[in-house]
Amino acid sequence: MERRDKAPCEVWERFWLLKEDVKAGDIDAVREQMEWIDSMSEWLTPDRFDRRAVNLRLKKDVEKDCCRPCKSVEK
Repeated sequence: MERRDKAPCEVWERFWLLKEDVKAGDIDAVREQMEWIDSMSEWLTPDRFDRRAVNLRLKKDVEKDCCRPCKSVEK
């Protein structure tokens, strides 16, 4: 919740930095800013939360974990 509340300020700061990096022609810094923006996409679009996609991903993770053989505990 706290991260979501800070997101608007962080987004404006990152877009400003992105603009400066583009002006300076710093491709590596631009890529870094774009990666950050991609990582924040969940927080930038809270009204588009796809519960079905999350549930499917969780189900796949659980199924993958269930199929993995358990290691026996040696005493």
